[in-house]
Amino acid sequence: MNPSRIALVVILAGWAPMLHAQMGCISQIRPIRPPSAGPNAALLCLCAQNNISCHWQWAAAPAAQPVQTPYAVQAPPAAQAPYPPPVQSDTSIYRTTPPSPTQPMSPLDMAIKAEQVRALRLENQQREQEMNQREIQRSAAPATVLLLPIPAPPIVPPSPSQSRGAVGQGAVEKVDPVTSSWKTGGSWNGRFWRTLDANEKGIFLFAHSDAVRYVTIASTIATDSTPDGYEHFKLLNKVLWPQSLTIGEVLAALDLFYVTPENRPISIPNAVCVIAERSSGADEATVQKNITDLRAEAGRERVQH
Repeated sequence: MNPSRIALVVILAGWAPMLHAQMGCISQIRPIRPPSAGPNAALLCLCAQNNISCHWQWAAAPAAQPVQTPYAVQAPPAAQAPYPPPVQSDTSIYRTTPPSPTQPMSPLDMAIKAEQVRALRLENQQREQEMNQREIQRSAAPATVLLLPIPAPPIVPPSPSQSRGAVGQGAVEKVDPVTSSWKTGGSWNGRFWRTLDANEKGIFLFAHSDAVRYVTIASTIATDSTPDGYEHFKLLNKVLWPQSLTIGEVLAALDLFYVTPENRPISIPNAVCVIAERSSGADEATVQKNITDLRAEAGRERVQH
């Protein structure tokens, strides 16, 4: 058999079902395209497996796929961006708008700015000075003030002979020779001072400085706060308390003053006045003369008692 005929038979055998399917719809009436079919619908001839039962059917053609552009020139969707786009600031090297030119300051504006800077510098200096002064005052105050009571003189119990004498002669006040020497002119003196410890001495001087302040204020009020009264206030305060010394320095000066046995009968307020006089720069000869007078006065009072 001729090879060309064999090839023709094979081709016809493959196309025969399709041709039969198309020929099976020739006798069928073609339906009108429905509105729902769309403009791209096509009329197809559909047959069963036996290629006998055939009919026409409108079918929509598949929609054309959009042409995909290369990813290099197509921006990725915003939803798929892992990070937000960078924000370019004015200082960035990618700045697209030039910075606005700065306006030069006029001489008047420069003078006002310089005055504001000078006033601010002066204000800062004043605040620093105030803080330094408060720090100096805080350091000058006593480090710790323990609220310990000043011990009262010890009570010496009467001897049996004194008790019998009191019963026979009536109540007679007995004076202790030790505690009676602790006061001069109604004020505590150096003998009492030497019985106190450091904390008790600090409390005593703290209370004494307050008493001096109250006395000077009362003296100023008594003079109706006149200029003369104010000068009297400063003079009295300067005499009664050393203005340039702290509590601790006055305490050390009193300890040194009462080391001399002849000074111990002098009362503590008078001894503080001596320290104030010496710290104010008075002549040492004058200070020694006043100390001698105070010793003599204390000795006369001792003889009278």
